[in-house]
Amino acid sequence: MITGIRSLRTFAVAVLLMAAAGCSEFYEAHYKDTRELLVPEKEFILPAEGAVDTTVVVYAIGEVAMEYLDGEVSWATVSRTAESGDFKLVVTCAPNEAYRRMFRLKFSLEDTGITDTLYIKQEGIISPYIESAAPFKTVGGKLPETADFKISTNIPEKDLKKDITYLSGGEDWLEVTQVTETSAKVLAYRNETPQGRKAVISLSHMDGWNQLHQLKLYLTQASRDGNIGTVISFAEARAKASPEGTVIEDDLILEGVVISDSRSRNMALNPAVNYNAVDSTYALRTAYFQSKEGDLGFRMLFDRPEDNIFAFGTALRFNLCGAVIIREAAPERYTITGITSSNMVSAEEGGIVVDKSRTIASLTPEDVYTYVSLAQTEFAFKDGAYTNIHEKFALNSMTNKSLSPYNRLDGWASLIVDNEGSAILAPVNTHCNWRRTGSGVQKGTGTTRGIIVHEQMPRWGNTGDYQIRVVDNTGFAMSWNEDSSFSSFARIKRKSPSVDFKNYGSWNEMYTYAGLATPVPSDDISEEKPVAEADMYVENQLEPFVTSTDKPLDWKENLNSLTASKSSSGDKIEGETNDNYATWIAASLEGWYDYDEADNITGYNGFRIEMSTENLSGTSGMLMTFDMAAGNYSIATAKMFPAHWCVEYSIADGERVMVKELYTGMDHFYLRPLPYTDSMSSGYQYRQTLYSAMGYTQHAFLLPAEVLGKEDVKVWIRPYDDVLTTTPMVWDEETDTEHMKKGMQVDTYIRFGEINFRYR
Repeated sequence: MITGIRSLRTFAVAVLLMAAAGCSEFYEAHYKDTRELLVPEKEFILPAEGAVDTTVVVYAIGEVAMEYLDGEVSWATVSRTAESGDFKLVVTCAPNEAYRRMFRLKFSLEDTGITDTLYIKQEGIISPYIESAAPFKTVGGKLPETADFKISTNIPEKDLKKDITYLSGGEDWLEVTQVTETSAKVLAYRNETPQGRKAVISLSHMDGWNQLHQLKLYLTQASRDGNIGTVISFAEARAKASPEGTVIEDDLILEGVVISDSRSRNMALNPAVNYNAVDSTYALRTAYFQSKEGDLGFRMLFDRPEDNIFAFGTALRFNLCGAVIIREAAPERYTITGITSSNMVSAEEGGIVVDKSRTIASLTPEDVYTYVSLAQTEFAFKDGAYTNIHEKFALNSMTNKSLSPYNRLDGWASLIVDNEGSAILAPVNTHCNWRRTGSGVQKGTGTTRGIIVHEQMPRWGNTGDYQIRVVDNTGFAMSWNEDSSFSSFARIKRKSPSVDFKNYGSWNEMYTYAGLATPVPSDDISEEKPVAEADMYVENQLEPFVTSTDKPLDWKENLNSLTASKSSSGDKIEGETNDNYATWIAASLEGWYDYDEADNITGYNGFRIEMSTENLSGTSGMLMTFDMAAGNYSIATAKMFPAHWCVEYSIADGERVMVKELYTGMDHFYLRPLPYTDSMSSGYQYRQTLYSAMGYTQHAFLLPAEVLGKEDVKVWIRPYDDVLTTTPMVWDEETDTEHMKKGMQVDTYIRFGEINFRYR
């Protein structure tokens, strides 16, 4: 109901005065009509239950005529309280038990030609819909044949408009014979031509508010000889691929099963296209399609998101004609691009998805883009959510709607390990609302089911040959208890604030990755086994960080982290720095390296962990996992630091042995800075770059069984080489471009989230 008539009148007078002031010809023309006829609110929406005495105000100078543009309606009455000058309309409507509806009133100022239109809309109890999970059919060509499409609609056939667009084979060879709530029958006449034919049938309904509800059905008819194309195997289709892409010019039919789901937002990493924008359509355009046997698969990249409508388990046949097949290497994998709805031949629900059982170590290139179960897996980090990130920099979403995000980044990954001591990353996109449900991740072991992919994540670093993308969170089928394939030995654990996972929204986990708590010094395994000792030292002894080389780090003093508190509104959580403690290890860049007299690098200083394992025994070895980052959410602390880091161990001060990263197989990994806002530093404008992380990157290393049962074991996390990460002033990937030289006076900020040692 409109109130405040006096204020609206004041507005009209103000408009008149502005025009009278004659400031410009623009204002005079712009406000000419407003001075004489003004309908301040052009649209009113009334509830389906009916409404009484909804008041509309019209301001006018002179006589005004009113007419129903769509004819008078029986479900509403309009009464007018004046015949000239300013007046009110009182609208009363009856309850609406059908679709939403609308009528329009046109006002005309006599003798001037000035008009204005008012829209009165009413909601309906019934919301119209029309949809189909499998809108693709194929029929023969030798005889007339009816295609029976399964649909779901509540729109009567009489209210549907039926249009046919013929894509090939001439016109007038189809007829829509029947539409019910559950099916649409389309008759195809006999094909007299030697080629197949294609058409699109559109069933549409324009509702009372002029909103279009439309379903498109795609029909392919075989030639007069019954041919629609040559069916080829996945292997034959792969043989036609090339690195530059092979355009398919013949009617070649692939038959298989869709293993992705168009309703999922987790089917591919949405790439950054510049420093403050992400192509959020990429995951929606991506589908995965494997053979009926489940041995080989393709990635399908549609031209438009609306063409990718397939649910998990759809049995699909599509024509490769006009598509492009691309072969990529390391690992070998195959993508089909240039696909539209016109390529689809038929689709049926209920296809059987072959679920291959694999171990992480047994994955091969043939498993890429197929559906796989990885048994005896678990989350390496059991606190927090599927994406422990700084939400401020993630895409806006239902999960992240209250933080005014920068919308710059998408996708983070959780580290999955199995009982063999292998590891793989499981990326999860930030548009997945289930990524932070308030329950945290599963604490125990079980099966991880999903699609094996290969993706580059520049903000993470090297992610290995394979990752696994779950269709939704049910793909993480681990138990919720605390079981593990490995026995806990020692943990240097992050700060553990009181997180109430049961109350979604009461806690924002954006900072749960940010730092460490005081080591215990480790978890007590059982009453029969002694408490392990694991002390950590910083070998970088240069300012601004200085401590005794024979004294382990006092983690509470040096690495305590951010605390958190709820805002007064309760819907937004602010991160607060605990001023009593530092939140990083700040040390001179020079101190991470040793030099000879000629200033050449002769060695490296890092973080050294000392422990005794003399009471432990096992066959698989010691699994070491940690998450790590650089910087302090500021360009000032992210400008320059050692880019590549590695892990080494020694026994009884013997030879130091380098250990390979489990999910990459590489000697080193990339250190990434925490995100920061665009800022000025030393007179230069710095943009957020492609390599900035959204959170701590997670890493896994397996120390061999020889480290068990030893009195003196040392493990290092230290710089790998002289390569430095530098932050450029433009958005790009070229960050690891500088090399260390003695005399570089830069402070570095290195952070850990959690360091775990477990054995088996």
